[in-house]
Amino acid sequence: MSRKKRTGETLRLGILFFILVGILVLMSLSFKLATVVKNSNFDGENRFTLLVSKKDPKIISFSPKDKTVFILTLKEPQDGNLGRLFAIPVDSSVSLPDSEFEKPDLTSDIFSLFLNLRDKDTNLTSIDVLRLFLFARSVNQDSISEEALDSYSLTDIQAVTLNNFIDPKITEEKLQIEVVNASETPGLANRLANYITNMGGNVILISTADEILENSEIRYFGNRTYTVSKLKRLLGFKDVKEDKKNSISDVIITIGQDRIGKLPF
Repeated sequence: MSRKKRTGETLRLGILFFILVGILVLMSLSFKLATVVKNSNFDGENRFTLLVSKKDPKIISFSPKDKTVFILTLKEPQDGNLGRLFAIPVDSSVSLPDSEFEKPDLTSDIFSLFLNLRDKDTNLTSIDVLRLFLFARSVNQDSISEEALDSYSLTDIQAVTLNNFIDPKITEEKLQIEVVNASETPGLANRLANYITNMGGNVILISTADEILENSEIRYFGNRTYTVSKLKRLLGFKDVKEDKKNSISDVIITIGQDRIGKLPF
């Protein structure tokens, strides 16, 4: 075999090798991107609530449907889960000891978070933060409202949660929801009902099961709706589709023993 022919074959093998490496790199990047998208919580279309843990914690709620942002600052930090304290459906959280996240600098603070996301303690993805940044840029300053709480009386909490965290998509679907407490812990059904109501859900029945059940679940009839999908994600309950509707409720949520200590409400 001539030297020229051997050189040509070597060159072709080299080109083939680099093509294969390029394909593998593209496949790896595509897989990572698909994973990030799958793990993202903000779809850019429906309400998204972010808990910012810091010296003065904030709960920031973004509503693409009506192009508004609501920022709640808690002046006296409370121990425990703030979303649970207020019965607010928190979609994601981030620990930012220095960032202010106040009305005038909201967009720039989100952009800074995007640039430094790897260093933060958060379950936000880069897709989440990018979408939040793009949405914040599109919101008029007059449509960003702020409120600060110095005390945590029931009246104060109810005044803040009223309408400020409602998800318009859940309101539009108008599903009738039943909540059943099948755990040994009293009061959970009422707490969950309040939690669902604060996000715009329609709870029509609250009850206690005749027996204690191990597994928590969301049973629904017909197609899986946005409401069911969001409740599944927030609560961590498994969802079960029922073929036949034997209740006036469209969705029946049962609180079992398995989620005690892990509930967000």
